[in-house]
Amino acid sequence: MKENQLKIIRHDLGGISQAKLTTMTGIPLHKIKDAESGKVKISREIAKIMEEKFSYNFRWVLTGEGPIQKEGALTATPLPTARTRDAPAADIKISEDLTIAARVLESGTPYAIALHLNIRSFGNAVDAKERLAVLESNQRDFEKKVSEEINVLRAEVNRLKATYEVPDGETDHFTNTEKQAM
Repeated sequence: MKENQLKIIRHDLGGISQAKLTTMTGIPLHKIKDAESGKVKISREIAKIMEEKFSYNFRWVLTGEGPIQKEGALTATPLPTARTRDAPAADIKISEDLTIAARVLESGTPYAIALHLNIRSFGNAVDAKERLAVLESNQRDFEKKVSEEINVLRAEVNRLKATYEVPDGETDHFTNTEKQAM
């Protein structure tokens, strides 16, 4: 017996459940269950949705014959060359990347969820890096001010030492701790 095309599609989409396919496509769950069980044939409506949302060949969804992917559908493409930190930012084509990201995010596929989570994670990382840069700058400013204050205090201690006079009849009234501080 030939495997049902909707089962194949669900498997291709990461092994999603019938309920998840319903959520992703808007096709009522009972229609998916009936079509998968063979109770009814896969409808033209379902085939059209699978073609539009996931680029499956309309004829293949209906009959199981012909290529699985519709003509001109994106297939596995080689990964772009890895960029290094030193590569020029001009290599990035933001409008193209945004168009691709929008298409993936609107696809309703598991890739959409993965991309969404990655975008959020990278956004958080960029925000954290910016906050860290501000904190580091604030810390440098604070260290500079503390160093300046220490220098002012040392100068004042030296001035006080230079002007200190021992009271008449006393030889030295500082404790050892006070002497060490000087």
